[in-house]
Amino acid sequence: MGLRTKARKFLRESFPGLYKRYGKYIQKHYRLGLRMLRHARRYPELYADPQIAAAMESIRRGAISVFSFPGCERFDTLPVEVRVDEEGFPWVDHGGKRLCFRRGSDPAKVASSYRALLREQDADSPHCYRTGGFEVEKGDVLLDVGSAEGIFALDNIERASHVVLFETDPSWIGALERTFGAWKDKVTIINKFASDTDGPDTVTVDTVLRDGGLGGPVFLKLDVEGAEERVLKGASEALSRRGTRAGTAFGVDARPRFQCRHLRRLDALFIRQKVKAAVFQARRYIL
Repeated sequence: MGLRTKARKFLRESFPGLYKRYGKYIQKHYRLGLRMLRHARRYPELYADPQIAAAMESIRRGAISVFSFPGCERFDTLPVEVRVDEEGFPWVDHGGKRLCFRRGSDPAKVASSYRALLREQDADSPHCYRTGGFEVEKGDVLLDVGSAEGIFALDNIERASHVVLFETDPSWIGALERTFGAWKDKVTIINKFASDTDGPDTVTVDTVLRDGGLGGPVFLKLDVEGAEERVLKGASEALSRRGTRAGTAFGVDARPRFQCRHLRRLDALFIRQKVKAAVFQARRYIL
């Protein structure tokens, strides 16, 4: 039996609901099946975890999602009211705060995006950066690297002494300025890539903190799709501060050994590691 046939057979037998809904796509992109097959064989211990087992069962039923966990389907039908301000920025009421989206975005797509954000940051989601005892603390400097719409920073705006948003997509800048207009004195928006060098399009976390005179413990949230090593190298001073915490999420195929090595080089104390779902890992560090 060839690898292509084996991959399709694995998906068809292991995920009948998924295969029924996305069979044509899977037939065309059979490598998805190969990756799942190889991952299941390489890391069998992950699939013994109760949380992962629950997520896998959800996928088997056909409830495919980037973030699959028990009860995630409830967000699919959540009613969302989208309004548009005088400048054409659509927004939703997020816990009594205005969360703005890109100017001119289709309200239906905004509602769908907001449901996805709520699913992503749900306490049971593998992408949730916070758990009991691992939170943004009062007085922290919150660095949101890869902020997009800024929902994580908005949820913690009252706790943080200052918030720094790193976002390189210019279409998000106006929306962020409107979302955080009420807190403009404690919010800095950086339209550059966080990296390990300072340049025309890049800046290090340490440079931002130093130039802004931002002292105290740091909560570093990373969602940079593979650029974590460069960001961490440029944050050596921040990571050496007592009480600093860092949270990042990434695909399980991107094994983050470099992060652990880098943090150990900084004499960091790695105290928390938790696998939360079949698709994603969440790791949290307190330094």
